[in-house]
Amino acid sequence: MTHQKTSYSELDRLAELGRLKILDTPPERAFDRVTALATKLLDVPISLVSLVDRDRQWFKAKCGIDAVETPRSWAFCDYAIRQDEIMVVEDARKDNRFKDNPLVAGDPFIRFYAGVPLRSPNGFPLGTLCIIDSKPRSLDAKECEILKDLCDIAADAIWLRDLASRSDAASAEATRSSQVIAEMIEAIPDGFVKYGADRRIEFCNSAFSAFFPWEDGVVAPGALLDDILKYGIERGFYAGAGKRKEDQQAWIEERLYRHGKPGEPFLQETADGRWMRILESRTADGGIVGIRSDVTSQRRHADVLRAMLAAVSTGSTNLQERISRILEIGCEYLELPIGIVSKIEDGNYVVEYAVSPDGGISPGTAFRLDQTYCENVFSGFDPIGFSHVGGGELRTHPCYLATGLESYIGCPVMVSGHRYGTVNFSSPLPRESIQDSDLDLMRYITLLVGSELTRAEAANALELAKAQAEEASQQKSEFLATMSHEIRTPLNGLLGMVDLLLGSALSDEQARLAEIAKHSGSNLLLIINDILDFSRLEGEWLELDDAPLSLMEMIGAVIDNASATARDKNLELIAVMHPSIPDYREGDAARLRQILFNLVGNAVKFTDEGGVAIELLEGATPDRIRFQVRDTGIGIAEHDRETLFDRFTQVDSSISRRFGGTGLGLAISKKLVTLMGGEIGVVSEEGIGSTFYFEVPLTILDGPPQQNRAPKLDGKLVQLAGWGDFSVPLLVWQLEGLGARVVVDSRSAAGGPSAGSARSLDILMVDMDADDASSSRQDGIPDTPDQNKPAMLYCTWQDFHVRPEDQVLPASERTVLRKPLHPRALMGALGGEGSDPGEKQEDLDKPETAPVPGTVVSGTGLNILVAEDNEINQILMLRVLTKLGHQVDLAGDGLEAIEAVRKKQYDVILMDIQMPRMDGLQATRILVEKHPDTRPPIVALTAHALKEHEEEFRGAGIDSYLTKPLDVEKLTEVLNNIRPSAKSGGEIAAVKAGEWDATEC
Repeated sequence: MTHQKTSYSELDRLAELGRLKILDTPPERAFDRVTALATKLLDVPISLVSLVDRDRQWFKAKCGIDAVETPRSWAFCDYAIRQDEIMVVEDARKDNRFKDNPLVAGDPFIRFYAGVPLRSPNGFPLGTLCIIDSKPRSLDAKECEILKDLCDIAADAIWLRDLASRSDAASAEATRSSQVIAEMIEAIPDGFVKYGADRRIEFCNSAFSAFFPWEDGVVAPGALLDDILKYGIERGFYAGAGKRKEDQQAWIEERLYRHGKPGEPFLQETADGRWMRILESRTADGGIVGIRSDVTSQRRHADVLRAMLAAVSTGSTNLQERISRILEIGCEYLELPIGIVSKIEDGNYVVEYAVSPDGGISPGTAFRLDQTYCENVFSGFDPIGFSHVGGGELRTHPCYLATGLESYIGCPVMVSGHRYGTVNFSSPLPRESIQDSDLDLMRYITLLVGSELTRAEAANALELAKAQAEEASQQKSEFLATMSHEIRTPLNGLLGMVDLLLGSALSDEQARLAEIAKHSGSNLLLIINDILDFSRLEGEWLELDDAPLSLMEMIGAVIDNASATARDKNLELIAVMHPSIPDYREGDAARLRQILFNLVGNAVKFTDEGGVAIELLEGATPDRIRFQVRDTGIGIAEHDRETLFDRFTQVDSSISRRFGGTGLGLAISKKLVTLMGGEIGVVSEEGIGSTFYFEVPLTILDGPPQQNRAPKLDGKLVQLAGWGDFSVPLLVWQLEGLGARVVVDSRSAAGGPSAGSARSLDILMVDMDADDASSSRQDGIPDTPDQNKPAMLYCTWQDFHVRPEDQVLPASERTVLRKPLHPRALMGALGGEGSDPGEKQEDLDKPETAPVPGTVVSGTGLNILVAEDNEINQILMLRVLTKLGHQVDLAGDGLEAIEAVRKKQYDVILMDIQMPRMDGLQATRILVEKHPDTRPPIVALTAHALKEHEEEFRGAGIDSYLTKPLDVEKLTEVLNNIRPSAKSGGEIAAVKAGEWDATEC
């Protein structure tokens, strides 16, 4: 027959081998003939039918060898059974799997081996039919077929053997099945009965008969159920049957009706107080099978448990009260007046909880364990009971001699998985007996006590863990705060000295390097400040400093702070606030600015086009303010919003993330808002933008009169010219809030107002940064007498002076407003009080750092490609390497590095790991794949200095790495070990095959 292959686990294969019962059996002619034929037909000295067991291979049949088994670790067959087809080893000495095998190095000196998997009827590979020779040789196709055919014969022999074994087993099973069923039915503790369709008993076990305390033959095969019921009623056996004949007849009819409609179990009470649970089911032959169980103890236990659960579910938090009530109920139901919960440690028995008639046993009372009955209970698992100690072997026990306690039931109690002590009940009076139901009830009581103690212990442990965690968090936060402060102090000094240096006479090169140092130090200071703030918030020792503040001044400062970056990215930046909102408030202005700095800074960082706006709106109540920061940036995916305000969390935390940051800003903001009694959240759509909002209570104050006066624009017509789509609705909302009528130029920024609107125009507000905006100065002014010309409001990022041709307007009607726009500046420009319209804003047009050249070609050293995305690090590497005499090219990310290698040959690549678009590891993998033999050595520049990163770097193909910050001496040492090569780039002389070079800088 054909034995199909099957997928299998080793455990399944071994189970199949065990099921066949073929191991360690005497030789059988069918298998011996197979090995004899294999030896003869294939001209080999040795052939085997080998079965691979867990730790050995055993030979069912063998020819040419005396051994009966070998260790599995020596077995060629262990490899053969893992293959689907024949396995041939022509010369074992040349095969790395077997050249050191004891069967190759020693007797029988195997050189040639061929084996075919021998499969069971269910397709499991049990072993092989194999042939062996001490000389190397091969096996042609015809010989392979012969070996396979012989293996099939051996497999058929296994199948026939299994078939015969199953047939014998089935016959034996059928013979004794009836006997087993009868024995099982007799052994079950519940009563079992089989009624025929005529309601006569066909079979019942002795447990069923024992339920009825009558003479033999009343309840036996052949008895009619009707007669049994009548017999029991006549003798008062059934409770609830009644005294009157008609009641008894009705009871019998109801019982017979239930018998004829079997299904749901029902209870039946006897006159002696027992409860029987009866379950009956119909059989295929029309008869009834019934199970009768004594549930008296379960009913009693249920009553006790209901009482105890009611006692512990009262809501009382007093453990003493709850345990004492459990003991009182246990004393009542067990009819033993003394109840104790003990704790046992180091051979001492200590009363933890106790109830007794006279209160003579108090918690804290201690005994030696060997002086108590609990000595025998504590070491076990089950309850133990004594009904009359004085009448038995324990009458000399120290506890009996000291207390005279005659009856006792005790059980060990487990708390949180460990042995705690005992629960025990006792009495100075003997009892008739201790029933199994009493011991069962004791188990329930002990479980309930253990549960209560476990809950209490867990609550205590949780409280302790909470206290420890809070203490650890406090210590951690204090440490972070201390360290941040200790670092910030010298850093402030360093930045101050750099400022002094910048104020001195420096060459252009010196001034540029000092500016870079100042910028890097300032960034580090920001990070340290974040850490310090977060640690203070975590430690809950940051306090708010409430004081009078102006909302307009605050948001003006915030938006000015972000203006340089927004201007560089050509973003619209604006803040608006409805004039009806009281400006003068009480709150912590510094912390509010910090929150807004974070939100606005993030908005500008993650927005490449469009704009960013701060909106101040009325909150849920008059004293609450809602701040909104809206942008047209990248947006946030829904699954990222859930963790957005967690510490150290960023939307993109991968190694090639585009934006930096500690991930603390939003976490700090959330904690500050919460500390202020407010809420913070975000609404976002990927690719559209985000709106971060927070609402906090800020008490309204009576501010200086001028601070609450907005310009009077009631009914005045204002035209917006040249403004972008982002700013227009915000300006319209702001101006309409001041009472103005607003029209928006429907043409480009270069166009002026329509003729219809120009005649009544009061103010023309022009965005001078729009394309061709300058023409709007004249085109926007209607050709009317001077007294009818509109007032001009020029808004721009640039320094702007009114040209001579604009002098047609009185100076009072020409105003230049520097961007970004915010309520205080805009209201001042429009004539509101409390602000100086001519107030100069901070000059934002600082000279920028000159761009770094991409390539340096001077020098006679190595040809080096530096892949680094950070401009400052590029400058640093360029200058260091150039001074060392090397030629340097720069790549801003992994993609640029790959392109540079394609165009030019390098001696070495210094590869940063964390870069945008493509990181260093990805670039290295591609270079290794595309240029396996010609690529230059790659040295990683990384801040990842942990051991777990070495395997990742090695796996990507990196030859060595340097950790940041850069150490010039270590860099020089690595570069000195690289030999220039005209053909295939450089090679690191110090790194031999199999070595790994990791250098800390």
